[in-house]
Amino acid sequence: MKTILSVDAGGTKTRGVLLAEDNRILAEAVTGCGNTTLDFVEARKNIAEAIRRCMPEEKPEGIVVGAAGAGSGTYAADLTEYLKKQFAMPVQVTSDGPLAVYGALGEKDGILVISGTGSVIQGKKNGVLERCGGWGHLLGEYGSGANIGYKLLTVLVQCLDLGQAVPALENAVYASLHVSDWREMVAYVYSHPKADIAKLAAVADTLAQTGEGHAKAVLTTEAHALAGWTAGLYRRMGFTTEEIRTVGGCFGNLVYFREKFALFLQEMLPEAVLCMDPFDPVLGAWPYWRQAVSASV
Repeated sequence: MKTILSVDAGGTKTRGVLLAEDNRILAEAVTGCGNTTLDFVEARKNIAEAIRRCMPEEKPEGIVVGAAGAGSGTYAADLTEYLKKQFAMPVQVTSDGPLAVYGALGEKDGILVISGTGSVIQGKKNGVLERCGGWGHLLGEYGSGANIGYKLLTVLVQCLDLGQAVPALENAVYASLHVSDWREMVAYVYSHPKADIAKLAAVADTLAQTGEGHAKAVLTTEAHALAGWTAGLYRRMGFTTEEIRTVGGCFGNLVYFREKFALFLQEMLPEAVLCMDPFDPVLGAWPYWRQAVSASV
């Protein structure tokens, strides 16, 4: 029986699975952060450990890794070389976007919008991938958990500067970060990675559902931005009725954000088919592998 190892490595966790050709999951392991731009040494250790825990006695066809941040710099090449030395088998490394695209769309054309700790919009047409966003939280991760978290913090400190009382917002943020005042909050923000700040997205969504205006504004702005850039890529790729899929914690866990995104996208692209049903990104390994092998022949 042919098998392949598939790894989905994000800002919060790394998930490795052993897949049969019919996409049955035969083994599974979860380790820590796999974002190569945040900490390459830690990411490759977690990715290798996830692979090691899933490795069967009989070697699989190869390893496919979709790692956040691997689409920039030399991270993909360096990680590929490292894993080849560790496991002595063919390795395909890409960013987390392409792996998820093939998991969502298979051989079809369309768009995948990923929003978790980070975000990226990935399109596929005739086997060619294009993307929008995914530049990291300092340059552009529209509608990501980290963006929402930082924006919520920015709104809070602006209210503090203006002397505006926002007890619901202030108390919710402090409780989530386990701090007691703004001084401890500032120290926390500047000493923790964006994955920790992204947890505030859930705080924003809970507040928004209770009617807290600042949280509603942050989520509305981020959902609109993400929908707008999605529509832009859809049109740029010449799509008309192709499917748009979504994945990531912001879509899975943030009710207010998800509803706003769907509403904005429907207004911008009434002809598109939006599907927000869950799917498993690691199942993109086989179609991605076949495309990569055929492209190299």
